[in-house]
Amino acid sequence: LDFRKMAELNPAVEIHELDKDMVKFTVKNIDLATANTLRRVMIAEVPTLAIEFVTVDINTTVLHDQFLAHRLGLIPLNSREVERFNYPRDCDCPGGCEKCQIKYSLHVKNTSEDVRDVTTKDLQPEGNNGVWPVHTSEDNAILIVRLGKNQELKLSAIAIKGIGKEHAKWIPVAVATFQIDPIIR
Repeated sequence: LDFRKMAELNPAVEIHELDKDMVKFTVKNIDLATANTLRRVMIAEVPTLAIEFVTVDINTTVLHDQFLAHRLGLIPLNSREVERFNYPRDCDCPGGCEKCQIKYSLHVKNTSEDVRDVTTKDLQPEGNNGVWPVHTSEDNAILIVRLGKNQELKLSAIAIKGIGKEHAKWIPVAVATFQIDPIIR
């Protein structure tokens, strides 16, 4: 990458939309390699929090433990305070502490005749750590599993800090694309 050549292009960033969950922007006057580098860095190098460890105590649902653990790992967590946490490999604690992990618990039993949805609203963080599953509204929680009559799910989970190149659950962006706008003269 030749930074002198890039400076001659006079790169510019124009922000079209910016809110708490999304940014839409245009980068002008850069080469394709630089645009792709920005996209790849957003996908692979931005730290986020995700559930890494799940201990299932009771599971009488139709989904097996590994499937539930995978679903929990892909639930987006609010990572606004990710910088406050250490990567587990960089933490001085012997087996996990409040500086490198967030603990969650979930215990739901369906005693009614109706099907009961277990959602991210049922996933409770232990303590006041400021990290919770992302909900866009009260009615828009993410479905984990459905419970039939007398089915029960009890588990604990631990979320840690990571980056997208380690596993897809730490990818912080849903869509990171770029396109070439042709210059018509």
